[in-house]
Amino acid sequence: MNRRTPILITYEVLSVLHKFGKMNISQLCLRTRLSHQKLRMLLDTLINANFIARQSNGGSDVYVLTPKGRKMFLKLKEYIEVLAEAGLIKE
Repeated sequence: MNRRTPILITYEVLSVLHKFGKMNISQLCLRTRLSHQKLRMLLDTLINANFIARQSNGGSDVYVLTPKGRKMFLKLKEYIEVLAEAGLIKE
């Protein structure tokens, strides 16, 4: 099994939030195939970088992409597409 690089994992989290909008951590775990613990650590990092925001939604937290996170997602998408076209990574 190939391990995903941190940049691909970050891209995947941003991509899922871009596609689906607000999601709780359980939904994100399912969509990204990350453990709760690993995802929680990454979410905290992305929140500190202002790429995503945590919002309360009826007693549970949901995560959303910020404008800065959307910009980062679009840049990463372009970067990953170029690398995939060159055969350097699998999308």
